[in-house]
Amino acid sequence: MTTPPEQCDDGNVVSGDGCDGNCMTTGCGNGIVTAGETCDDGNVVSGDGCDSNCTPTSCGNGITAGAEQCDDGNVVSGDGCDANCTTTACGNGVVDRRRGLRRRQRGERRRLRQQLHRHELRQRRRHRRRDV
Repeated sequence: MTTPPEQCDDGNVVSGDGCDGNCMTTGCGNGIVTAGETCDDGNVVSGDGCDSNCTPTSCGNGITAGAEQCDDGNVVSGDGCDANCTTTACGNGVVDRRRGLRRRQRGERRRLRQQLHRHELRQRRRHRRRDV
């Protein structure tokens, strides 16, 4: 039998069995940390230290809160939402390694083309000297 404000009462104070020790249904936001939760502050408000998915408020937890522009649940930059929870863009304080890699690759190709061009010029000069 349940009495207000109980949501359930299974006759024990064991948490995680469907009805937690505070007579609230097992789940995020009931104030009891159970499997899959790293915090549970008794509400589903994000940005208050424990977010609505029962993970601590932080960049990379999948909940956009506070000063975060985005939070895609990882700390990978260059995927649209960077490791500092800002949108991938120039000026957000994160070096986009993919762009940097493309620049380095272009520079390497340019350097190789220049080397090849110099080599071809040397070969032509050698052939001219032999022909003369």
